[in-house]
Amino acid sequence: MNAIAGAVIGGAFLSLCLNGGVGVVEAYIERSTRASNYEYGHVRLFGSLAGGTAAFIGGIMFVQNPYSIFWACTVSAVILGVLLWALRVKKEEVEKPEVSGKTEEETPITKENIMNVFRNRSFWGFCLIMIGIATMFDVFDQQFPNYFASFFNDAARGELVFSRIASVQVFLEAGFMVLAPWFINKIGAKNGLILAGIVLFIRVIGTAFLTEIWMLAFWRLLAAVEMPLMLVAIMKYITGMFDVRLSATVYMLGFNFSKQIGITIFSSVMGYLYGSMGFQNAYVTLAIIIMVFVIAGALIMKSDKKPVTKHTQEQSQTA
Repeated sequence: MNAIAGAVIGGAFLSLCLNGGVGVVEAYIERSTRASNYEYGHVRLFGSLAGGTAAFIGGIMFVQNPYSIFWACTVSAVILGVLLWALRVKKEEVEKPEVSGKTEEETPITKENIMNVFRNRSFWGFCLIMIGIATMFDVFDQQFPNYFASFFNDAARGELVFSRIASVQVFLEAGFMVLAPWFINKIGAKNGLILAGIVLFIRVIGTAFLTEIWMLAFWRLLAAVEMPLMLVAIMKYITGMFDVRLSATVYMLGFNFSKQIGITIFSSVMGYLYGSMGFQNAYVTLAIIIMVFVIAGALIMKSDKKPVTKHTQEQSQTA
């Protein structure tokens, strides 16, 4: 009925329920899996499976009747609300990790603990690399469906094909989510984040020069590798480099808050570039911005991967 009112209400909903809610859910998954000695990525893969299913079904519904998808989401939200109310985790079922002989709950968090996070250079490097990866991932994906659909004579056909590609991508993402914890353990979380940034750079710069539909579709599937690397590396870096009692705080500030601030700024910047220089030139510019933030963040962050020395090898052999 009114575009401005719709933007205000939609923006508030996306901020409070979707973007903020995702951060809460991800932080909860990380803490609960760590408490249960289980890999975060192996739980998170079910989110990818659900996302792939939703993209596939939602794409068909959107083409048939755009309004139907809103009703489907409403029903899904009601079901989720009932599940969250009914499926409660009993306290005695969760093992509480010990910190200096005490459990997490018994060790109070002080103001000094929180301030130490902001004094840690790795936190600021982490924020920069999150802008370079997580922010630019979303900024790039905002208009890519429109760019992809522009290669079709029928825009509706382009939207349907893109939804199918997105479904395949997310199902592949679920598969890589199984392997990502093992891979990140091998190369280190910081290196995992750098690798995710490189994959995003390749995906964006490649999109700028590819003009065939099948090539753009294939390039889109690189996101299936990038997302697991990023999500698993984020959680492992936070728990490896910061006080685990503040893992949710570091995640919400270093990842969620930094990402949203970056999106607020760069969405407008890229929107202007799309209009002034076209998609392809704008993608080249975006790729350069990605590399600047990834390199800057990587130089500031401390490595979580301890180098193997002769002393550590002897200790390992003795053990």
